[in-house]
This record gives sequence, C-alpha cells and structure tokens, in this order.
Amino acid sequence: MKISPSIYSSDLMHCAEELEFSDKYFDHLHIDIQDGVYSEVTLPMKLILEICEKTSARVSVHLQVTDPMIYLNDLLKVKHKIEVVHIHVEHLEKPLEVLKAYKDKGFRTGLGLSNRNLDKPIDEFLPYIDTALTLTAFIEDPDQLYSKTMEDYIIEVKKKKDIEMWADGGIRIEMLPHLEDIGIDYVVMGRAVYRNKDHIGELSPRYK
Repeated sequence: MKISPSIYSSDLMHCAEELEFSDKYFDHLHIDIQDGVYSEVTLPMKLILEICEKTSARVSVHLQVTDPMIYLNDLLKVKHKIEVVHIHVEHLEKPLEVLKAYKDKGFRTGLGLSNRNLDKPIDEFLPYIDTALTLTAFIEDPDQLYSKTMEDYIIEVKKKKDIEMWADGGIRIEMLPHLEDIGIDYVVMGRAVYRNKDHIGELSPRYK
C-alpha cells in the first residue's frame, strides 16, 4: 500500500517547498480539483498544471466538480504525469459518457465514491473504471473524521469488482496496517503528512 500526499492540505503559501518535501519521500502526489459541489473551491488550474509539470511523482487527480468535462482538455496537457483521474459522477445526467470520454483520451479512469453513493447502485459504472476512490469521511462532517461506514462500503465495492482501491479522508498514520489488511492499495493523506514532517522519514518504505 502506498501513500499519495494531498498537496491541497499542505501549506500553499509555500507550495514549492511543500512539493519538494513530498517528492523527497513519496513517489505519488494527489491533486484535488473542487468547485463547491462536494467541497470548497480549490486550486486554480494554472497552479495545478504547474504542480503536475514540476513534481517528480506520479499524479492522481480527484475531480469533485459539477462538470468534469470542463477539465478534460487542460488535464490532457499534463497527461504524461497523471496516473489516474478519479471522477464523482452520481450527480451527472450522463455519467457514463463522462467516464468513457476520459477513457477514450487514454486516462486510467477511477470512480469517486462518497456517502452520497450509499443508497445508489454503481454496477453500471464498473465496466468503465480501472480504480475507485472512496471518501472515508462523510462529506457533511466538519471534522472530516474517518467513518467505519465508509470502510464497510469499500469492502462491499471490492466484492463487486476487485480493482485498485483508494481511500481518502480522516486517515491517520497508525491506521495504515489495518487499511492494508482490508485491501486498500493507496491512501490519500494530507495533514497527516504535511503536519508531521519530522516523522515521515520513519515510515516503512512500503508506504512510500
């Protein structure tokens, strides 16, 4: 299991130094693109593209947006650096068309999942995805605490299709062995990485 540090949770006033730090210890980097439909508005696209070009890591992109198609052409500019694009689609009128559009452009495509999916079927999406990223904290939770409900949901999704599985939200360092045991392949961690710099070097190499 690998950690993909979330650059959005770093000290963005010192983005270059934070990127240098994460590149030193990890070979993955996670970039959230948000426009308010799931969370607050996030990084401007100009900065996102610059981060993708400058990082030495492989990049995972997480689209939590009203219309994922708006971002396709920009992401194609840095496609050589992007390992996977995770897309939340349950609010879209034509979700399969969006997933297919990204796949047709050669992106490894993942399905973004959250507590908003708990009562919605996802089977129709499974043939079109390579990975799944589950938000392991409820979207509405102001403290963004890890949810056992979402952990159980990950296990159920993995039974439907044994694909590469990502977890994102409220994850702490001490939870890593357990998450590895239940079949998580990648964990997205922000504050647990960037606010614990003195201890990151002590992490097992298998998480980097």
